[in-house]
Amino acid sequence: MTMSAGKGKFTAIPERESLTTEFKSDRKGLPDKILVDEVVGMANASGGRIFLGVEDDGRPTGVRAEHEDPTGLMALVANRTVPPVSVEARLVRAGTSRVMEIVVPKGISVISSSDGRVVRRRLRQDGEPEIVPMFPYEYATRLSDLGRMDFSARTIDQASRLDLDPNERERLRNVIRNRDGDRSLLALSDEELDKALGLVAETPAGLKPTVAGMLVIGRRESLRKYVPTHAEAFQALDGNVVRIDDSTNEPILAAVEHFERNLTPWNPEDEFTLDMARIPVPLFSVDGFREALVNAFCHRNYSILGTVSVQVAVGQGLTVSSPGGFIDGVSLQNLLTVQPHGRNPALADILKRTGLAEKTGRGIDRIFEGAIRLGRPLPDFSETTARNVTVFMRQGASDLPFAEMIARKQRQLKKSFSTPALLVLWFLRSSRSMTVAELARRTTLGEERILAALEELSSCSLVLSGGKAGASNRYRLDAASAGIVAPSVRKPVDDWETLALRVIRLCEKKGGELTAGEIADYLGVNRMKAWRILKKLADEGKIRKKSGGRYASYQLALPESVAGRFRER
Repeated sequence: MTMSAGKGKFTAIPERESLTTEFKSDRKGLPDKILVDEVVGMANASGGRIFLGVEDDGRPTGVRAEHEDPTGLMALVANRTVPPVSVEARLVRAGTSRVMEIVVPKGISVISSSDGRVVRRRLRQDGEPEIVPMFPYEYATRLSDLGRMDFSARTIDQASRLDLDPNERERLRNVIRNRDGDRSLLALSDEELDKALGLVAETPAGLKPTVAGMLVIGRRESLRKYVPTHAEAFQALDGNVVRIDDSTNEPILAAVEHFERNLTPWNPEDEFTLDMARIPVPLFSVDGFREALVNAFCHRNYSILGTVSVQVAVGQGLTVSSPGGFIDGVSLQNLLTVQPHGRNPALADILKRTGLAEKTGRGIDRIFEGAIRLGRPLPDFSETTARNVTVFMRQGASDLPFAEMIARKQRQLKKSFSTPALLVLWFLRSSRSMTVAELARRTTLGEERILAALEELSSCSLVLSGGKAGASNRYRLDAASAGIVAPSVRKPVDDWETLALRVIRLCEKKGGELTAGEIADYLGVNRMKAWRILKKLADEGKIRKKSGGRYASYQLALPESVAGRFRER
């Protein structure tokens, strides 16, 4: 990596080009048209940096005199782009050469050059970046991803109210009755209901169905004709054997009910007893699955072809995926904290008012809460890409005492725990103690949210503080109050197979990540020995390192149990 400096500031020039890094030679004088195209392409992707005066292989060779004025270059770009792109430019030094660094912001709309060229930046199959034309049909996708256009609110001018299915409208009314929807809607006539929910909209040609209306209560043949991108599929796989392969294009309400029925035979239950009542503990949270499915329909990109897919893999888990990556501003790091905003607000509003979707827009919270309340592994969104949002719910044994503790406490308190509080309980349940910083890192929540959750849990005697002030203060589960067995120091064991079996079982039980500190507490060994155990298991391919640094964490290398590879002692 070449280091460059300009007026006391240093800039790292990457070793190679990427989606957000471009090198441009200026030895022969780079034409303004090519430079503007590069800016437009970056703005229509993720933004990034252009290094003018650097060869494709990363060698700095310098800029020509006509490109050495940062102010003039910024003015050039602003005058040659629509809407104007405000880049930042500065002249920096790399060795004996001067290089112009141009920082391009991510566009908040579709950007073009002043003479009408619209291009976007992408990666080829070999991983190298390129500029390609951006076609008109892609504009809707781009604006939808940026949250600048609600595709679901569009009217379908070729359709009429006759394309809406009366049977699906009655299903909608039943959903409102049965799922705590907006009951004031039930008193409305069919036309009033359609208008109130935005299933139709006024146009110069009269009332016309919206895309959202067609998706919710459209006739199947009309859905195929007017929203051909809508499709759904349910698969159940037992090893390499396909047990169910069910593809449809039903309207959303019917599809949710259909897929819930399909899941039932693949969702066996454990149970515990609470106050003489049987409490079922299904393999996958029914509420969590419904929220994941509704989220997939609600936030998918309907401007591109794709399928909302549900796949059950016996012995592994349940996957729900939908076309279109996270909307702009949402990432794996802020999934639980970002303010709710979706790709299809009109459709989301319909599903909230009917009671099918979570009314506050915090459906992701419900997915996590559903798993934690059952003592099941946490949902995993890590397979999400720029083209698909994917949530994986791993099949794992339930921590029934933990699930019973949550149910009992919530019944005593006559209220539900917040999502941050549940996450804190989840991570404390298999650790002797954790600091606020450790909990914030594991949960991806901010420290202030963690402190609020700890206060919530302390007030009902579920969490105890180490009593020390400051960042080193450690918190642990109050086992006596919780009524479950807390992690304790065990008699040290030297037998490798026994140690390995215990670690694998703990990893399966947690359904998440393990650190050396947690293993040390669990096995009653020092942290160095715990680290050696984890490293040996990783070398043998039984676990894999998920994150690094001081608090490196590990998880099972395979989704299926590997505990059977060890013998009991």
